[in-house]
Amino acid sequence: MRAFCMHFINKPFLPLLYRAFELTYKLIMEPIKYYPNLIKIIETVSFGLEIIAVLIISVSILVALFNLLRHLLKREAAQICINSFKRVVGKGIQVALELLIAADIINTVVLDATLQNVVVLAILVIIRTFLSWTLVFETDGEWPFHRNSDEKKGNCK
Repeated sequence: MRAFCMHFINKPFLPLLYRAFELTYKLIMEPIKYYPNLIKIIETVSFGLEIIAVLIISVSILVALFNLLRHLLKREAAQICINSFKRVVGKGIQVALELLIAADIINTVVLDATLQNVVVLAILVIIRTFLSWTLVFETDGEWPFHRNSDEKKGNCK
C-alpha cells in the first residue's frame, strides 16, 4: 500500500499522514489479532446487526400489510392505502440500511482492513446512502437535506 501511495502521490505531507495512519492501525488493531475470542465476539456482533436488519425489514412489511388490509377494509381511498404502505416499509428499510452499514464498517475496519475492502466499503456506503435518501424522498416527499430546521434537529412533532 505504501508503494501505491508513493507512486501516485508525491506531496511531502502525505507520506507522513500515511505513516501516522499505519502506526495508529498497528496500535489499535494488532492486539486484536492476539485475542481470537474478541474477534469472534466482533464477528458475532456484526452478524447480529445483519440479522436484526433483516428482521426489521420483515416486521415492517408485515406491519405495512396489516395496515394496508385495515385501510382497505375501512374502504379508504387507494392512495391513502398506498402511501401508508410505502411509508411504513420505507422507514423500516431506512433503519435496516443504517444497521447494515454499521455491520459492514465493523467487518471492514475491525476484522479485515485492506485497501480493497475499504474501497468496497466506501462504494457500499455511497450506494446505501443514496438508497436511504431516495427512500426519504419517497416516504416524506422531500429530500433529507431540504427539511425544515425542526426536523434537522431531530425534534418530534
